[in-house]
Parts: sequence; structure tokens; C-alpha cells
Amino acid sequence: MSLPALSRLRESLAGCEVALLIDLPTRTCLLSAGALQTSQDQLERLCTEGAYFLQLEGVTGFGACILSGPLGIKVFARAAADQPEALCLLFGPHPLPEDLDARVRGFLRDESFMGRHV
Repeated sequence: MSLPALSRLRESLAGCEVALLIDLPTRTCLLSAGALQTSQDQLERLCTEGAYFLQLEGVTGFGACILSGPLGIKVFARAAADQPEALCLLFGPHPLPEDLDARVRGFLRDESFMGRHV
């Protein structure tokens, strides 16, 4: 995964303000691309939140979690249960793109992280 690839994904999703690549075991941000300035503290909170939801017992295979609040929507997704990396996408308070699931799955498949494909 590269920063240009992550930036292209973010720019291709209407309303996506920030995209992160998270390392789940260490709960750290590996890459971030955004239309908004995001502080290190905010990145760390997002990484912790994503790791929590994507590593819940019983979440297998392609994992995704969508959290909606008054300020926007957070989408966390990983390609497979054994995949140590995940995506975090932040959207404003607008409807999510209808094809979001398919596009995120395709991106995770095409941009395989460790040489493994979904």
C-alpha cells in the first residue's frame, strides 16, 4: 500500500475527508491521507477505536464496522481476520456512497498489504 493509492481511494469516495491505514496489533497509523488536518492524538484515537471493533471475538473474514454520529461517519474495514492492517475512512455527515462496500473490498484486494490477496 502506498500513500498515493490511499489518497486516490479517499479522493474517489464522495464525502471522504480522511483515510488511514492502521496496524491493528500495535494500534498505530501507518499512512494517512486527508482533506482535513488530523492531529497525532486524533490518529491514535482512531487507531485504537478501529482495533477494538475489528478485533472483537467472532469477527471473521472481511470485517467492517460503521459508526455514525452527529459530526460524521467512521468506517473501519479489514480484508481478512489474519490481516494485521485495516482501513479507516472518515466521512462528513452525508450519505455514504452506495457502492462503498464493493469499492473498499476491491481496494483491499488490489492493494494487498503483505503480498496476500483477499
